[in-house]
Amino acid sequence: MAIPFSFVSINSSNRQVRQRNTSSTSSPSPTRESDEESLKPKSEESTMLRSWKITVVVSCVIAVLADPLFLYIPLINDKSKCLGMDKKLRIVALLLRSLTDIVFIIDIIRQVRERNTMMAKVTSLSSSCTSTPKNIEELAKEETRKKRQFYVSIIIHLLAVLPIPQVSVLVVFFRMRDSGYLPKIKVLNVILLLQYVPNILRLRQSYKRLQLTEKLVRGVFNFFLYVVASHVVGAFWYFFSIERETSCWLQACKNIVGCIVTHCGDSTPTNDAFLDRSCPINPSNATLFDFGMFLDTIQSGYTRQMSFPKKFFYSFWWGLKNLSNFGTNLETSSYVWENCFAILISITGLLLFLYLIGNVQVLISKPIWTCVSKFSLLFAYIRHSKSMI
Repeated sequence: MAIPFSFVSINSSNRQVRQRNTSSTSSPSPTRESDEESLKPKSEESTMLRSWKITVVVSCVIAVLADPLFLYIPLINDKSKCLGMDKKLRIVALLLRSLTDIVFIIDIIRQVRERNTMMAKVTSLSSSCTSTPKNIEELAKEETRKKRQFYVSIIIHLLAVLPIPQVSVLVVFFRMRDSGYLPKIKVLNVILLLQYVPNILRLRQSYKRLQLTEKLVRGVFNFFLYVVASHVVGAFWYFFSIERETSCWLQACKNIVGCIVTHCGDSTPTNDAFLDRSCPINPSNATLFDFGMFLDTIQSGYTRQMSFPKKFFYSFWWGLKNLSNFGTNLETSSYVWENCFAILISITGLLLFLYLIGNVQVLISKPIWTCVSKFSLLFAYIRHSKSMI
């Protein structure tokens, strides 16, 4: 009986030694734990940070939806043949944009302060005696990654905060006097279109920072991009319709002495009868001036003095309809920028459709592959049990 007892005691002692070795190798060093804990935010700070990130996401949503409102501010005064302004909508758009800009400026300051605090912690940890070379290397890699993310985020925020819609629509667009206005408005159109790129990137970046994994939230976000695109396309369609009509006025007054196209705030008299003959709408004359795909909104009177909800929902429906059918029903004129806008609608609709379908397939395939893997494990277990019998 002594031999089995000694054998058991030897095995138990060996097992204890192996457990001590594995525990010593698997458990992280106290210095590394202390370094990582010092870099992690406290629970109260993390709760406040998450609440602030939610505030930033909501502000991004408001900003993306509010910026196209600037494109609805211009309107046509049909009696005086001048360019008017929706003053109530101007106040609402400026107020919403100012509130969201305040949130984004505060977020930029927060990111700068957070980076300075992180840099101070990394410097103190790298210079401390308890930090190992491996720890310092990991901290340096993490700091490089966060530095790159920080600069990208700051650049996107700064580009999105620039008051491009305010200056472009409220200042440049209403300063038309002669045909030299037309080249300026083309540059204005490109700037307004490019303004929405950092806005969408900022919204996506803020959404990713929340690390939301709920399928419903991700599905709503993907569908929200489709809604935003329809809103933006409809607003630009309305704005370009007014631009095409004013361009017709400028071309008609080009060789006429004393014919000046102004906005309705000026006291300069306009030749409304002459402009009606030169730019006919009902019925239209494509020989004199072809309005192309903007003729519908001009003939229906939506560019005139009308309630904003009617303008908005009609333009939104137009954008949603043409994004859904990839702009195949658009009847354009020979105007180059009009055709570029139609091409952009077609490409945007196709990309959004592919993006939405791809995300839906990912969401559907995950539970399917989970069920398939479970069934495969079950069948493997049944085959193994039969072979054992």
